[in-house]
Amino acid sequence: MDGYWFDGLCTAASSEGFWYGAAVGFILAFLLWCLAKLMFCRRSGCQSVRVADTEGGSFVITAQAVKSFVQWVAADYPELDLRLTKIKTLREGMALEIVFNVVPGAELAEIRQQFRERLFKEIEKRLGIVDQVKQINIEVDGYDARVDRIAKHNRGVKGTDSRRDDDSLIDA
Repeated sequence: MDGYWFDGLCTAASSEGFWYGAAVGFILAFLLWCLAKLMFCRRSGCQSVRVADTEGGSFVITAQAVKSFVQWVAADYPELDLRLTKIKTLREGMALEIVFNVVPGAELAEIRQQFRERLFKEIEKRLGIVDQVKQINIEVDGYDARVDRIAKHNRGVKGTDSRRDDDSLIDA
């Protein structure tokens, strides 16, 4: 009786339909694994930046805080309309990818260099994470920004900055 069961299994395994079914099963399992990986794993996004503190603790700043900080710095440039800020994780640190729409007629090369230098300086001075920012990549996706829209947006960003107001009171 046991030999009959084994013979039936060998006969089924040698049939062409069995191997097609096994191949389809493996392909479906692989596709489900890929789908789950895409849905549950962020590719190279950065959720927070951890800085070791000299006093034995650590300092964590979220990616959203860094994005808001970039927006705050960009608000000083009336020629630039900040569209998007992405933070990418690199092997030794992180890269900021910043997308702008620019006002027609703006001197893009000069503004880009000034913005990058100022952002590095402000990150070092105010956030203290300049060691972890390895790249600032700037992309321009349009050359048709409207000055009035940028001014309105920048007033909203700079108008809610209580730290700037506190600094001006201290300096006075």
